[in-house]
Amino acid sequence: MKTRALIIPLLWLLLLPAGAQTDTAACHYKKPVLNDHPFHISDGARSPFIKTYLAGTIGLGSTGNMTLPGLEVGDVTILQFTGELLFLNGGLDYRQKVNDWLAFFLSYELIGRVGDDIDMMLVDGLNSLSGGDIGWLFRLYHNDKFQLSGTLFLQNMSGSFFDIVGYINDVLDSVPNPQATKNIPVMNGGVGVKGAWAPNETFGVLFETSFLYGESFARGVKDFFMGVTLTGDVDFNPRYQVPVGLNFGYTFSSEPKNTLLEFNNTNILHFRIAYTGSCDYNVGLQFSFFKYELANIEERKPWVSNTSLGFRLYF
Repeated sequence: MKTRALIIPLLWLLLLPAGAQTDTAACHYKKPVLNDHPFHISDGARSPFIKTYLAGTIGLGSTGNMTLPGLEVGDVTILQFTGELLFLNGGLDYRQKVNDWLAFFLSYELIGRVGDDIDMMLVDGLNSLSGGDIGWLFRLYHNDKFQLSGTLFLQNMSGSFFDIVGYINDVLDSVPNPQATKNIPVMNGGVGVKGAWAPNETFGVLFETSFLYGESFARGVKDFFMGVTLTGDVDFNPRYQVPVGLNFGYTFSSEPKNTLLEFNNTNILHFRIAYTGSCDYNVGLQFSFFKYELANIEERKPWVSNTSLGFRLYF
């Protein structure tokens, strides 16, 4: 897979700071800490902690080889190709602490899906979405080992979708005003609960649940959407003075930004390795795996693997 060529240099770049001496035991953490355990948050996830930070991520993924079924015109099948689909993503997330129990946040992200060669691009085109969230995070409960927060937010996304097979079908079926490209705006409102628990300085758990109501990228469809994330968080630095953190998680989502035009659910497994030797920031490499439903693909739910590099800087 083409993304494998990126993994070795990215891992080298990530672990390069680990060769330097760190003395986090003597510093004042700006990163979130419970029970002497510093948390490093997965890329794309939001922290339950009332902190000021800037986070960013950039990633690349691929489906592997798949076959497009093409279009039958009489006894002839056209636009039938084999190839890969590439997924690209990037984003920025900013949070501003207002006081000990309230924070304001906003984010922007760009997600794209494109064929890996001219044939695949001709049929699947360039599908993309952009936009973000704006909202408030408020603390509900806190003690030395546990943090619970609630959130209220608005999500505004805009999607651009290219479907040449659907366009030709519409022309053959005499559909009025057929279009190969669709530009669709989406607005949703949501609420959520986020939490963190640390039984000791090495291990932690993060969880997040969100509920949204509003539009999907299927025009005229309004519905409820939800997302659930559960993550195990490991940091070897506090006890063993090894500035490496591991993060294992699972995400279930029906949010439009994760399913695009395909009105379905997405299940995501993710693993992250991070440098944790700083008191002020984390940088990590994340690997995600999920099945993705594509309307024009014979393999209805091909596996997608994604590799992303992300940072989170606390102020």
